[in-house]
Amino acid sequence: LARVLTRKDEPDDRSDEIRQLREENARLRKWDELTREIDREERDENDSKHYAQALVQHARQQRAAREAREAREAEKEFKAAEAASSLCITERGAGPHDAFVRAVIKGDKPKIARAPKKNPVVDMAEAEKARKDGNTAIALGNYRRAFWRYADGLKAIRYADDDEEASSLRATLYANRAQAGLHLGFHQAACRDAAASLVEDPSRLKCWHRLGTALFNTGDHALALDACLRGLALKPDHAPLRALELKASAAKAADDAATAAAAPPVP
Repeated sequence: LARVLTRKDEPDDRSDEIRQLREENARLRKWDELTREIDREERDENDSKHYAQALVQHARQQRAAREAREAREAEKEFKAAEAASSLCITERGAGPHDAFVRAVIKGDKPKIARAPKKNPVVDMAEAEKARKDGNTAIALGNYRRAFWRYADGLKAIRYADDDEEASSLRATLYANRAQAGLHLGFHQAACRDAAASLVEDPSRLKCWHRLGTALFNTGDHALALDACLRGLALKPDHAPLRALELKASAAKAADDAATAAAAPPVP
């Protein structure tokens, strides 16, 4: 075939045969090129699929490792928060609600004790970042992380001056940590955090509601009612406080009735 295709001195009566052979050879070459191109594309597609699968598997492994690490950290934080909640009141030597919380409800404006420290460090930017991280955790339902991010923010401005910016940020961090504590069931800690926020800003109606809620959940219905009345004095038509006041009032009446029924008869 090669000899026939390359020879120029073939007789004229075989020119059609030669042309047909050349055309057939061209078609075969074109078909071979097309086949190789298809094989190359298939190999590239398979390689891409394998690479994508490897990326997906790696991402899943990384996510599983991250979730396991976060679960371990959250468990440690949860245990530490439980310990902090049990100590935040009892280590002051008072009853279920220490003098600090009662003084706030009474309106005495107590001071938040801060131990003196040499060369105290104040980082307002870190406190603001912790506040935003805590808010994100609250929105995602991760109350453990929120609780400790707000605590980190409070540590960052523990020794800040009592100017307007620091006082406002402290009040917000205390208020938000009280909310996280309520979700976690740390009602004693929520009492102190809400009260501390009210020391910084007594006009925060949400903190009066959170303080009353925490007190109600601990069973101190009378003090919860007092907290609701303090908040309602600022805004009588505040619906959440009004609902909590009715609930605390009914519970206090039931407590009084039970106490009266249990009392020995007067001779």
